[in-house]
Amino acid sequence: MESAPRPEELIEAAKRYLEGKSSLPELNGISLSMVEFYRKTNPGSKYLCWAKKWEDMINRRWNEMGEQGEPINEAEFRTWLKKQIELSTLNIGM
Repeated sequence: MESAPRPEELIEAAKRYLEGKSSLPELNGISLSMVEFYRKTNPGSKYLCWAKKWEDMINRRWNEMGEQGEPINEAEFRTWLKKQIELSTLNIGM
């Protein structure tokens, strides 16, 4: 059985993103792997809900196919990431 993706992986990638050392595709890949894992193994997991929120915000920023009804700009996304990192240090929102 595959191991569960850890929320810390996403938080660390977010920190690297804010430093210019990561990308939206990396963030998307981590969040998507978490969503897929928890959908299969534990659909009621709080981590599934958390990862879906990340996936939604990443997609709103990336808007790769122009299909997001409510895209966000880079400044909004960076503000959101900073808030998520702050919440993670308090272990809130997971």
